[in-house]
Amino acid sequence: MVRVASEDLLTAVYQPIYSLTTGRIIGFEGLVRPSPESGFSNPTSLFVAAEATRRTVELDVVCARAVLAGAGDLGDDRYLSINLSPRTLESDAFSVQEILALARRHGVPPSQLVVELTERESVDDLRQLQQAISTLRRNEVRVAIDDVGAGNAGLRLLSEVEYDILKIDLSLVRASATHGASEAVLRALGTLARNRGHRIVAEGIETADHLESVLELRYDAGQGYLFGRAEPTLDRQPIDLFELLSAPGEEEPAA
Repeated sequence: MVRVASEDLLTAVYQPIYSLTTGRIIGFEGLVRPSPESGFSNPTSLFVAAEATRRTVELDVVCARAVLAGAGDLGDDRYLSINLSPRTLESDAFSVQEILALARRHGVPPSQLVVELTERESVDDLRQLQQAISTLRRNEVRVAIDDVGAGNAGLRLLSEVEYDILKIDLSLVRASATHGASEAVLRALGTLARNRGHRIVAEGIETADHLESVLELRYDAGQGYLFGRAEPTLDRQPIDLFELLSAPGEEEPAA
């Protein structure tokens, strides 16, 4: 864990987020993959180790730096999202200004930056978390609630913090094609987002059935293996939604 934080043994990759109206890319979610030299086989094991050694804040900032450094030119109409744990935002060791400085250093305007609140750890200091989010939004950084529907932490964030983008957990997206109860939850979340003027993104779209379900829900945007894998570059093309409705798709492994 120490070596990863000090030597940046991480590779940044970017998964495209597409408009479900136009088929054009509206943003990228920046992710990291540990190198073989890091001693970690996947991102999950890396973050588990960080939590166990109480280095989540340090690792989150290292990952943000890697993602921002590798992004390059986003274009005028795309955003870049970075993942941060709520525990990081509520920590005295975290500085919003540090993230803003990193973004500026690598040419990402605050208005094109999105901070995704992950569900890796629970919220302890809600007041401090709310203050950090308020500072981000005052500086034009948008905030996304990630993995909504995955568990209680996501629902708590949904009800108690200000946000701009709602990201729906892939388990609900996958189940919506076959389970009526999941579809009802997805419809309710869509109504909530529209009533508040928020963008809603469906994650984990892997098959034509998933895409068809999400299109029927009139969600704004989506991401998943049906559209494209996470790659080291931002060089992607628009998609043809109608063509993808006949595609077989493939299962996306856990991050």
